[in-house]
Amino acid sequence: MEKLLTLKEVSELLQVNERTIHRLLQSGKIPASKVGNQWRFHPAQIEIWLLNGGENTKGLFPSPALTEERWQEEEAFQLFAPERVRLDVQPETVEEAIQCLVSIMVDTGHLLQGEIYTQAVLERERISSTGIGNGVALPHGWHPINDLFRVPLVACARFARPVDFKAVDGKPVDLAFLFCSPRGRHHLHLLRSLSLLASNASILADLRTAKTASDFLAPLTAGLAVI
Repeated sequence: MEKLLTLKEVSELLQVNERTIHRLLQSGKIPASKVGNQWRFHPAQIEIWLLNGGENTKGLFPSPALTEERWQEEEAFQLFAPERVRLDVQPETVEEAIQCLVSIMVDTGHLLQGEIYTQAVLERERISSTGIGNGVALPHGWHPINDLFRVPLVACARFARPVDFKAVDGKPVDLAFLFCSPRGRHHLHLLRSLSLLASNASILADLRTAKTASDFLAPLTAGLAVI
């Protein structure tokens, strides 16, 4: 059985106080179950709830304009960059796919603790698949491992042969985006934004036919700008 989260763990994950979680429970606005007299939360259900907007998108996530302004203060910050794209790589398993993505972060100097982060991402994958459908996966670690990063960064990979991530729609994955971010609400906002991009058939078609890393990133950056 997958490990259930306590009320305290959920409040830390969402970075809100426990009174807020109690309010959401009382109004039936957050998925939970009672075990005896204690509330317990399934981690995959909480993540799906967040990706679909939670109680109120404006309340849980900062607006794109605010996050954009904050991130522009980082001189070298780019969520996507050509050096963090690998096209037509050939992993055979989910483990190899994630190792490939993490190695991008190591090779570009954004991550020193590659082995530790790989294990954190694999552990998240064991809890529930990050294959969100349409041949796309969004592997990522959970707090506090994300504090290995100073700003949000994404490593992108297109696989020559699809890999079985046990995705929600049963389809194998040929596009994967490793989302690396320090803890904060913008982590959740960007994860949700990437999931919206991954549901756009036109963007997916462009990603699958891109010839260069720059071509691959063009529809992603354009799509993110209008979300």
